[in-house]
Amino acid sequence: MSEDKLCGVCNKNEVTVSCEICKVPMCDICKREIQIEAQDPGHRVRPGVQFSTISPSSWKKIVCEKCMQEADIY
Repeated sequence: MSEDKLCGVCNKNEVTVSCEICKVPMCDICKREIQIEAQDPGHRVRPGVQFSTISPSSWKKIVCEKCMQEADIY
């Protein structure tokens, strides 16, 4: 295994993804997933009625531990 394919966080495992904020390469163990919910009125759900059927009301962001602590996710 070469040095450029090692995780930038733990330096032990093989890289599978990179942080969406700082672009550091990460392994599956070091990656963190943040689920972000849309806050605009077009994505709010009432019982039985969803306002937007075109776009999802939540999405995932893959980040490293450092960016997860520093990020303003709201």
